[in-house]
Amino acid sequence: MPVHRGFTLIEMLVTITVLAIVLGIGLPGLRDFILNNRQVSTVNEMVGSLQYARTEAIARNRNVTVCPSSDGAGCAGSDWSVGWIVFNDDDADGVMDGGDEVVLRRVEARDNVDFVSDGGIAGGVTYRRNGRSTATGDFRLCDARGASHGKHIVMDLAGRPSVQKLTGSCP
Repeated sequence: MPVHRGFTLIEMLVTITVLAIVLGIGLPGLRDFILNNRQVSTVNEMVGSLQYARTEAIARNRNVTVCPSSDGAGCAGSDWSVGWIVFNDDDADGVMDGGDEVVLRRVEARDNVDFVSDGGIAGGVTYRRNGRSTATGDFRLCDARGASHGKHIVMDLAGRPSVQKLTGSCP
């Protein structure tokens, strides 16, 4: 008698059904996992850039500014999702305008996030030689899930950033 190899129709249907159930349960969790990682990465990159700018201002005894920048060569607007730069700002005007001003760090654009700033830091944050910022304000970061999953980075009077859960609305 010949030996038949392969699956029966019933075995194949059961396998496909189990696979569909597992994917139906797992994919929404995977989406949230990916969105959470993007959000945490963006928040950590911003906090790291702010802390780096503050440290460099103290270490170099120079003003250092962090501002939104789409091209890495100048500051632009208050939409931080286009990317940002950290640069020496000797004249403390918050604008990349030549002279001794050198880009110390550049962060590329962030996709699928809304990331804006409010208050006195809308156009950027400048740290003085003593490590204090010239203004206070906050950053708000949201993704496709809305304000319930948003993050809030608050700058205190000393220029230190702290991360909190977003309590307001998304940008």
